[in-house]
Amino acid sequence: MRLYLKLFASVALVYLFSAFKNVSPPPVSAAFYSFSHIRDTADPSHVWKEDFMLVFNTEKSVYTSYTAIMQDSVQQATIAQAYQSGSGTIDMGVLLPSTRGSIFTPAGNDFLYVLKTFRQNDYLIKEPFEDIAWKIEKDTRQILGYTCQKATGTCKGRQYTAWFTTDIPAKFGPWKLHGLPGLILEAIDTHERIQFSCTKILSDAPSAQQALLAAPTDAVVTSHEAYRKMEKAYEEGLNTEGGMEGDIKVSKATINGFPLSDGFRKKMAPNYPLELVK
Repeated sequence: MRLYLKLFASVALVYLFSAFKNVSPPPVSAAFYSFSHIRDTADPSHVWKEDFMLVFNTEKSVYTSYTAIMQDSVQQATIAQAYQSGSGTIDMGVLLPSTRGSIFTPAGNDFLYVLKTFRQNDYLIKEPFEDIAWKIEKDTRQILGYTCQKATGTCKGRQYTAWFTTDIPAKFGPWKLHGLPGLILEAIDTHERIQFSCTKILSDAPSAQQALLAAPTDAVVTSHEAYRKMEKAYEEGLNTEGGMEGDIKVSKATINGFPLSDGFRKKMAPNYPLELVK
């Protein structure tokens, strides 16, 4: 009898070990969004446009600029070619506006991390999830072949109308919009100056995109306040006469038709920011 019990226990342990070993992680998908933002209400004709990518499974997500990813790839190739040819000047052409950093939603969903890079170091700014009191309504519509339902709620000081689909049971969405019982495919603020529109969904994301789900392990975890103090201290001590190291310089760079200059930076200063509440 004892021999039988020992044999049964051994078989059970082997079975449990195999079951845990063969459990595959949740499938990883990717949703692509077209983002538009009228940042200056005095000049509504000038619209910030950018493409973003949300990589997610049922547990966690990362939201990052697809425009920045694609543009960086082209720039790296251009710089490499300049070094190989021995050219002393790089013509970067027209640079599209892009957002640096990513937004990570870890498993658990009670907080998020905003990834920023400052002076070649990565920082993860921990931020509690805003409790968006969504009001789900009966209206429905089709987006990309998915049946979506309407919801309204306030996030970071602005009220949004969102369309989500329970066909994709992930409670994520573009930017910091979250908390609905399905993926948010579209969101627009009350004044129609900020809009996120999903353009494509990949149910099985390529491995390179899946890898983005993992936040940098060597990043420094900090707060918004501490990060802003660090930026301010650096700006106050910055030598404006300094230049880039090395012999290659970037010239002829334009962003959306504007030269990369202080005048352009002032022109792009927003009076209708994405976040009213930090």
